[in-house]
Amino acid sequence: MTTEEGSIVIVAPPSSGAGGGYHPGGSDEEENQGLQGAEGLVSGSPSAVQGGGVPFAQLQELMTIIDNLRRENTDLRNNLTDQNLVIQHKSRNLEQINENYRKYDEMVKAKHQETALKFKRLKDENQKLKEDLEKHSKAGHTRDSNAGEMVNEEVEKELREQLEEAQNRIEVLEKQGQSDGLPLDARNFETQLQAERNKVKDLQEKLIQTEDLKQKAEKRLKAAFQDLAKIREERKKDAAELQDNLVQEVNNYKQQIQSLLSELAENKRNLSLHTKKVQELHEANLQFDQVNTAYHSKLSMYEEELKKRDVHLEQMKQDYTICNQSLKQTLQRAQTEKHEKQMCEEELQRVKQSLHQVNMQVQLKKGEIDSLTARLVSMEESLESRNQQLVEANEAKNIMQVQLKQYQEDFERERQAREQSHHNNQANLMKLKTLKDQKDLLQKEVDRYAQQQAVQAFGNHRYSHPPSPVTPTSPVYSSTPSSYLPYGGQDRGYDIDEQHRQEMFGQAPNRTYQRVQEPVQQSFHCPMCGEVFAESGSLEIHVNTHFPN
Repeated sequence: MTTEEGSIVIVAPPSSGAGGGYHPGGSDEEENQGLQGAEGLVSGSPSAVQGGGVPFAQLQELMTIIDNLRRENTDLRNNLTDQNLVIQHKSRNLEQINENYRKYDEMVKAKHQETALKFKRLKDENQKLKEDLEKHSKAGHTRDSNAGEMVNEEVEKELREQLEEAQNRIEVLEKQGQSDGLPLDARNFETQLQAERNKVKDLQEKLIQTEDLKQKAEKRLKAAFQDLAKIREERKKDAAELQDNLVQEVNNYKQQIQSLLSELAENKRNLSLHTKKVQELHEANLQFDQVNTAYHSKLSMYEEELKKRDVHLEQMKQDYTICNQSLKQTLQRAQTEKHEKQMCEEELQRVKQSLHQVNMQVQLKKGEIDSLTARLVSMEESLESRNQQLVEANEAKNIMQVQLKQYQEDFERERQAREQSHHNNQANLMKLKTLKDQKDLLQKEVDRYAQQQAVQAFGNHRYSHPPSPVTPTSPVYSSTPSSYLPYGGQDRGYDIDEQHRQEMFGQAPNRTYQRVQEPVQQSFHCPMCGEVFAESGSLEIHVNTHFPN
């Protein structure tokens, strides 16, 4: 409403409001009714004015139309806000789907790492079992070797042979004593015989002890074999349990993969549904653009109608000038209404601005829809890559199963090779022990033979040799025949000690000797190669070369 020189001009605002929104629930009939009401207000003639209250009623109807347009604009804003919230919700859903895919990827990687760690742990346990079996095997074979060293059939056989040889030597000595016509020392013979008997007794005791040790060792060996069998059964049970656990874990992995595949299919279905919803929103935005275009066309029509109404109001101004006197009373009210009209115009301007903002938001939503479409394409590509990763994970699992089987076969071959090597080493140790025992026996025989030779040489010198001018400590011992002895070759038992005693007291007989025969050189033969040595020490050194330590 504008006042010019006391006249009042009423201008009806457009029903849609400048820049006002579009209400999807409103119809064209309601808009036409609003336009008709506005035209009725404008086209009213001065004769239709009854008193001073009619123009105010028309302005009230105009304000009602403006309020309706405001409500429509508010509803349009609310609708756009709801659509924006829906789009935001869909965006959050897409982000949640991305997050789910990321978690799924992390879960697959974690499962792969966990599987690798389990295979590594199984491999370490397998190695540990190998070491334990090797330790127990070594311990069992050590006990076996100790028992074999304590109780050896060959040693027992050698002891029996030594016993028989000692008995044979006793018989030979007795026969020698009976058949030999020379006078022998009975005490020395009895001493040798008693020594041989003691040796026989010692050998018998050793044989009894050896049999006892053999029985004890057999018992310990049986117990060791039983322990080893129990340990092997326990290891077999542990290996079977580990294999069952591994099969169960593989089945669990298969079930988890199947559940993940079903979740992936469900996510694909949800993604297709969200894609359809986004397409529907895109189509709704296109429809909204069409409606907005129609709304702007109607707005231009309303502006033209307003111009016509302005012309009509100019004509009405003349009519209102006639009734100026009657309207002076309502001048104050008209001024108030003028202020309200200005407020309505300002509101109309704000509605135009809000419509412009809505158009800008629509453009932004179009860009967001394009970005969402691009994200959908990228998500489909990521799904394909995840499927490829699942296929690679299955192939890696099959390869690991083949490697585990190969490890088990290698373990069996290594165990058999170790057992064969241990048996060979055990046989070599037994041979070495036998050779050492033979060496010790030969060494004892050589020592005993040397001792017997020395004793025999000393006896021959004491009872068969003539007195010698050399000292008793001289190493020269001669075997002089009876023709070289004084007094017709008779041996009167004249020993060196008696001669020395008589010479000291001046009672030594005046004996004459024709000559002294040189002592016979004694030789020693090697029982292994037959080589001849002059001394027993050289023979002992030579025998040690046959049996190196």
